[in-house]
Amino acid sequence: MKEYQGLKFIEIARILDLPVNTVKSRMYYGLKALRKQLEKWNIDKEMLQYEM
Repeated sequence: MKEYQGLKFIEIARILDLPVNTVKSRMYYGLKALRKQLEKWNIDKEMLQYEM
């Protein structure tokens, strides 16, 4: 929701009926788990060629 819909944490929290800090921590831990898995597969930033 944050990345694809451009919503702010407070907007996501309202939609999901969760505290803002819960939304932030889930985002943090989700990204951390994703980073760990990508490292396990030896995928780095250059391989993804991610541009904003």
